[in-house]
Amino acid sequence: MKQEADALGIRWTDDPRSPEYRTGEAVCISNIYKLFNGRTVFGLDQGSRLPIGCVLIDDAHACLKTVERQFSVQLPADSRGYQELFDLLYPALTEHSRATAEELKQGEPGVVLAVPPWAWTELQDRVIPILARAAREVEEVQWQWPLI
Repeated sequence: MKQEADALGIRWTDDPRSPEYRTGEAVCISNIYKLFNGRTVFGLDQGSRLPIGCVLIDDAHACLKTVERQFSVQLPADSRGYQELFDLLYPALTEHSRATAEELKQGEPGVVLAVPPWAWTELQDRVIPILARAAREVEEVQWQWPLI
């Protein structure tokens, strides 16, 4: 994109905090990871937000998967948070599919079982503190937690 901007005579920067970007004299060329994460330099709250007038995405299909991952939390199976969440959600998972829940409990690789929506609604007040603590303990979660 930088070469295309140069070829078109468009001023650009890769620093969203630069005076040129902040005053609208240049566009900011960045990547999807810098834009969509819980510590984005563009800011999440009103006090720290950098203005974004327009977003142009190259290869939007690939970016959608990245954005989806950024709004998801994955805890390592051997982490305290994972075990606490599993113990909390296990009864609901067994109601959904006893066999699959048991496979998860036994650590079978590749097993996936969605938490039933009613269970999430009922248990989210107990889930959120576990995830908040996990965000302090698991570095990867720190980048997603503010988006959750």
